[in-house]
Amino acid sequence: MDVPGLTVAVSCEAGGAQVLSAFIRARLSGREVRYVLEGPAADIFPARLGDVRRVGLSAVAALDPARDQVLVSTSWMPDLERRAMALARERGVRCAAFLDHWVNYRERFLPTRLWAAIPDDWAQHLPDLVVVADAYARELALAQGFPRERLRLEENHYLAAVREALRARRSPAAPAGERRVLWVCEPVAGDNADTYADADRLGFDEFTLLDALARAARGLPLRVRLRPHPNEDPAKYAPAVAACDRLSLSPNRDLLDDLAWADAVVGAESMALVIALVAGKPVFSYFPPAAKRRCSLPHKEIRHANALPDIFATILGMPPTMDEPI
Repeated sequence: MDVPGLTVAVSCEAGGAQVLSAFIRARLSGREVRYVLEGPAADIFPARLGDVRRVGLSAVAALDPARDQVLVSTSWMPDLERRAMALARERGVRCAAFLDHWVNYRERFLPTRLWAAIPDDWAQHLPDLVVVADAYARELALAQGFPRERLRLEENHYLAAVREALRARRSPAAPAGERRVLWVCEPVAGDNADTYADADRLGFDEFTLLDALARAARGLPLRVRLRPHPNEDPAKYAPAVAACDRLSLSPNRDLLDDLAWADAVVGAESMALVIALVAGKPVFSYFPPAAKRRCSLPHKEIRHANALPDIFATILGMPPTMDEPI
């Protein structure tokens, strides 16, 4: 990933953009890099790197296979990085892809039409190198059939940056006896409907979770802040907020501000749960009893439960966040 020539970085979704931009800042400072950015990545890269020179995807076709490289994050539904990998492969340009999560690894490299029945020769869609950020990810990739020689373990520079940034974050103390919970939203129904034509593929969706949340939080000394996924319109959660005075929408653009505010974090299997672990927060994964599978995140520090009253009882028994740097 250190070449004498030009690097073209390609990124779309938020999680991958955070990981790839942090890697470039840590490892490619001073190198010549051009950027193909869509979606949340268009804001994340300039925020971390300052002015970036943006180009179109056709820039990949103009690279010199002997000197240049392509670095891509990976996305779920958006197809930008898959197109970049295919173009690099066609042109013989070295390409490395960064995995930022712990689920759906093979799908991140395959055309969506192949997801329902992944073919035996799926590995032909892989780039030259697949970069994983921890031992969990490496073992998951190997278990799914990724060739060992294509995997590289690289420090997650984004999580290292998160840990450092949180040291300076402060949040006013909650009222005595009250606990603050960050609820990490995920577009479960839409993603599964778009991908598998089955919005109920998991046995629940974000609205099922919200209904359970409102019932469990009502009357408790809790403040629950909903943080929509970067791909979601926050307005979809307005009815739930209006119906329960324990709930509110996050006013923050930056996840770290919400983490500094929270005493605990609850979600399904968002990457934000792992970031919350780095922040030193108690983290809970909630999959309801009707779920057709359990949380895929392998981190042992995450507490798993299928009853929100149990989660809230645990949180209410914890000490509050103090008004001091994390």
